[in-house]
Amino acid sequence: MAAAGYSLNRSESERAAGLTGMSKIRMKRDRAVVLIAESVAFLSDGDERSFFGWVESVPGVKSVQGRGRALLITFAGKRLPDESLREVIALFFRYGVEMTQLADLLTEGNRAWFANPKAYWYRNVFKGRVRARRADAD
Repeated sequence: MAAAGYSLNRSESERAAGLTGMSKIRMKRDRAVVLIAESVAFLSDGDERSFFGWVESVPGVKSVQGRGRALLITFAGKRLPDESLREVIALFFRYGVEMTQLADLLTEGNRAWFANPKAYWYRNVFKGRVRARRADAD
């Protein structure tokens, strides 16, 4: 299933550009944040419409593009506002999207709530890391 306007067919140029096996946040030249949702499983047409409706409603989403079995979710700007990050956490958790890529969005400004070991997403985002100690420089 593919939502109207979202092609999930990989072109030769996309394969040549190395867009296979993506699992990390990508930074475009304009420094926009690009999150990758691979192999999202939709249980019905309505479930798929809900996913795309939700992702497009997240503040700051600039575009959603299909690349093979991956969706590239591009945000305007190089940082996600807290509201957007919270929505992405919930969306990725609900649809089983790889969440470790979100760990790179940890900043000093969101550390207090985002790196909270008691939060439902903590293990999915920071697994394999010894507690989220430092944020990259803002």
